[in-house]
Amino acid sequence: MWINYLGICTTFGFLFLAVILFVKPSQIMTANRFLALILFLFGCMQFVMLIWHAKLYQYLMFLISSDFIFLTLIGTVFYHYVLSMLHFKINWNYKKLIHLVPVIFPITYYIYFQCRPFNEQLLYCLNGYKHYPVICSYMNTWAISLWIFYLVLSFRKVQQYQKMIKNNFSELKGINMSWIKNFILVFLAVLLSIGVALTIFSSEYLNEVIGLPTISFLYIFLFYKAITHPLILNNYYIILDDSSSTETKQKLKLSEDEVQTSFLRLVDYVEKTKPFLASRLTIKDLAKQLGVRDYILSKVINEKTGSNFYTFINTYRVEEAKKKLSNNQYKHFSIEAIGKESGFNSSSCFFEVFKKFCGKTPKEFCENLNN
Repeated sequence: MWINYLGICTTFGFLFLAVILFVKPSQIMTANRFLALILFLFGCMQFVMLIWHAKLYQYLMFLISSDFIFLTLIGTVFYHYVLSMLHFKINWNYKKLIHLVPVIFPITYYIYFQCRPFNEQLLYCLNGYKHYPVICSYMNTWAISLWIFYLVLSFRKVQQYQKMIKNNFSELKGINMSWIKNFILVFLAVLLSIGVALTIFSSEYLNEVIGLPTISFLYIFLFYKAITHPLILNNYYIILDDSSSTETKQKLKLSEDEVQTSFLRLVDYVEKTKPFLASRLTIKDLAKQLGVRDYILSKVINEKTGSNFYTFINTYRVEEAKKKLSNNQYKHFSIEAIGKESGFNSSSCFFEVFKKFCGKTPKEFCENLNN
């Protein structure tokens, strides 16, 4: 009986959350609407499961097995949700239809099931795992494999995003999206655990008592992040485009002399004018000051330093902080204040970067100076 109550709560709860996200004004509206669609699909799945447990399938048999369609769609919608959260430009064209191909199998099975005699349908509803173990096994394997595929694809996009922002921004706080990567890893662990358990025990009860509540909790976490997360790229918002035009820029060829000349000019400008003292300096800002294209500047930094814009700028910030920490004129400054004076936007960012680049905290650095 408690499963029925849980089913009612989760069904209408997720549908309610989907409506809230869909209509709520937001600066990440596209991502929120993808998440609303995920919650809607999951709510529909829960409704079908509720019909199953409440034994209402005799009256609503046309809905049985439709949950497999909803389950399959969630994977591709989640992938596009991640793209939207990461501000990748989504080009809507006929190639996107390939993401609907996996739905053909569950739709075909749904039609097949609805065409079967009512007695067979009823037998399946009573205990599908017992009477149709092969079909249930195929369905679970298909759905879980598809989810894993899209989670891995999403994980790779997060890695690509994190690489791209290091080539564009000098500060990553609030925009590195590590929480999405961690969410994907947890989701993968949950799916693999459920998949192994279902393969070993072939238990629908196990899936509904452990699997669905766990996944429900993960979706509620996504909803929480959607309503509490600030504008991701704040006032230096950009759209990341991994299309062919970006690939063309990456294949840009510069002669050694051009790279060397550009790099010497860059170093000279940075050391003289100290643009890194602006805490939210972006590569577009610096490129504009130098009068060059941002992707050319990025390529020059990558080739000459073997790193990225983020590392290049923060190296100067750390060196500036070390000079100030060693200078008696700044003795009356707190460590946090010196961090801000050196171009870091926050003390937490300063401590993290300083520790990463120097192997010790600013406080430890000062203690070594005194000793």
